Amino acid sequence: MDDTYDKITELLPDFDEIGRGYIHTYCVFHEDSKKSLLVFPDARGYNPGFYCLSGECGRKGSLEELLRVLEGAPPRPREDSKKEKPPYLPTDLSDLAALANDAHLALIDDSAPERRYYLEQRGMADMIVPAKLGWYKGWITTPIFSRTGTLTGLYCRAAPVEQQRTGQRFCQPLGQNPMMYVPNWNTLLSSTNVIVVFGMMDALTCSVLNLPVVTTTGGSNSFDPSWLDQFRKPITIVPDASGDDKAAIDLAARLGWRARILRLPYDDQVRDPADYAEHGRLDELLEAFGD
Repeated sequence: MDDTYDKITELLPDFDEIGRGYIHTYCVFHEDSKKSLLVFPDARGYNPGFYCLSGECGRKGSLEELLRVLEGAPPRPREDSKKEKPPYLPTDLSDLAALANDAHLALIDDSAPERRYYLEQRGMADMIVPAKLGWYKGWITTPIFSRTGTLTGLYCRAAPVEQQRTGQRFCQPLGQNPMMYVPNWNTLLSSTNVIVVFGMMDALTCSVLNLPVVTTTGGSNSFDPSWLDQFRKPITIVPDASGDDKAAIDLAARLGWRARILRLPYDDQVRDPADYAEHGRLDELLEAFGD
């Protein structure tokens, strides 16, 4: 891959380096006057490749395909897709903070109650203000904050209509690493234990119950045990019913004596902690956690 990337940089006539090896340049797939093409050798969780940020193009693919075109080969025909793209999210944290704030104001706007419908149906209405959830072009935004209140990232969940339009359930700023999400730092810091779940909605559900919960913004296997080094407390790991047992077992093994696994009493109606909220069974969920 490094050889391919080096050859690409040699063949590009004009490009800007924008950090972590990323390159911004003119798109070779359409007439471009704004340097719309983003090239990345390692996007930290995404496959290396290229992506045109232009709405009229939007082509994406591997480094090998880009090199072929730069060496004179015609672009391969791409499949005609009716799926739309998720909204573009800025990578600059100050811009991202502004977006998160505007999105939150849009979600709590009383003149647009339909934006809250999905969260209300999922039993998440009580978390809109505490977690500063937002609404951005049909996506539910969840800002990620450090324990000092600094924005460190953003996670977006598609509302049903946008999921159907794009074929995707989640999106994040390009290149954003998986990170630990804490819905309520005050609850976590004042608690005597830590609860780990494997889903953003699961974390928000537990936070509704004022539980000291954390999760990862990536997949279940992306939870880094070193994130919990700052907490010298017992840790309860809660897998859901869809196959996170291995991730839970692996994480418990890496955490050692502090960790235990709690398997909730799932049934046909509830398959993860968030389902308890959606089906109005939060009392059962709280009881399952016990003391």
